[in-house]
Amino acid sequence: MTDILIVEGRIGAVKPVRIAIVRGTEAWLWIDAGIAGTPREFVFPELHRLGLTPPTRNLLVVTHCDVDHFGGAAELQAALPGLVVVAHHADADLIANLDRLVSARYDRFRHDGLNVPEARLAQLRTRAGSGVTAHVLVDGPMSVDIGGAGSWELVEVPGHSAGHLAVVASDRSVAFAGDAVMGWGVRDGDGNLQPPHYVDVAAYVGSIATLERMSIGILQLSHEEPLAGDALVEFFADSRRAVIEIGAAVDRAVDAAAGAGINSAGRLRRICEAVHRELGRWPDAPATALADAVMAHLAVRSRRLVTA
Repeated sequence: MTDILIVEGRIGAVKPVRIAIVRGTEAWLWIDAGIAGTPREFVFPELHRLGLTPPTRNLLVVTHCDVDHFGGAAELQAALPGLVVVAHHADADLIANLDRLVSARYDRFRHDGLNVPEARLAQLRTRAGSGVTAHVLVDGPMSVDIGGAGSWELVEVPGHSAGHLAVVASDRSVAFAGDAVMGWGVRDGDGNLQPPHYVDVAAYVGSIATLERMSIGILQLSHEEPLAGDALVEFFADSRRAVIEIGAAVDRAVDAAAGAGINSAGRLRRICEAVHRELGRWPDAPATALADAVMAHLAVRSRRLVTA
């Protein structure tokens, strides 16, 4: 579709972050904003190079509450007066409130002894900019018509976050899905593969299935090359396999350390280390990068024990 512009920014040395702009005749639809600095360093220079000027009406969909997806929103608001920001209600508070974001998203295992270094937390706050307040809160499917570029659907694909959204063309030719599906993981700014990050196992697996059922032509993710055809089928399969293998490894690790409570001191770290060691897929990532996925599987295990 010639009315879609993909601008690739960068985080750290090598991690790509892609901003999509769908140029309608009545408005432009922006999908994500990168980190603070992304619009200034990458997006607006590319628009200038192409001789493109944004219209008076602009709509920004924030796919979810990670800083590399909303951190540049304040810069967009400053450059585009009247920009309407759209986010899912389940993520909106974290996008607007950086203290809440840090405690609930990035440093939520401090009570389990997994403290995020202060330098990393400071970096995340910097990348988040000043946060952004959503004008429109999504709670269920929503359609967007910007004129001349087809209609678009906002689809709930939770799991990576509670309120993750995908933006899907009505003819299913393309979908922009942020980090909703992650395969075996995403490379960080230094090029090291990090484990897939999901906070709810059932929701994440359900979102993989949701996107599969749509028979999308091209899947655009924020940190991956576009996926289509057999490559897309395999990516969905890898995403499911990752969940299955991580879950099975968590069960084995818990069984091997039977006797301690899930929240006992050092428990989460030991399980992460055991899973990391057993699967061996992320040799350059710290074991604690598995904490969200491990805790999500521990929650599933706890529910099984309660209902058994």
